[in-house]
Amino acid sequence: MAKTLTASIALGDVPGLLAPGMTVYVQPGASEPTALLDAIAAAPDCAAGVTFVQPTVPGVNRRDLAALHPDARQVTFFLPRDLAESHAAGRIDLLPLHYFDAHAWVAARRFDLALIRVA
Repeated sequence: MAKTLTASIALGDVPGLLAPGMTVYVQPGASEPTALLDAIAAAPDCAAGVTFVQPTVPGVNRRDLAALHPDARQVTFFLPRDLAESHAAGRIDLLPLHYFDAHAWVAARRFDLALIRVA
């Protein structure tokens, strides 16, 4: 059953939500949850063994989530130059899909956690 976390969770508590083996969806585009990702980056060991899925928008989403920890991975549908180093290190799983197909791929998956920004 899905659990919704409210805005009352402290940013410092965000790293404690992650655990090895998790698959975490990260909202792409201009609504990328930068404060949540900054909290994770401040405690990079929490990203060990975590796979982040983000359909990056080239030129908008510039954060290399696989670079958060040597054991982190990222699944994406585009390969902007910001991810080149992690791709060369084998930590990026590139699925070259059109936006429509990427949406269908994401919709067919279950995630352990979704990091999204809401208004």
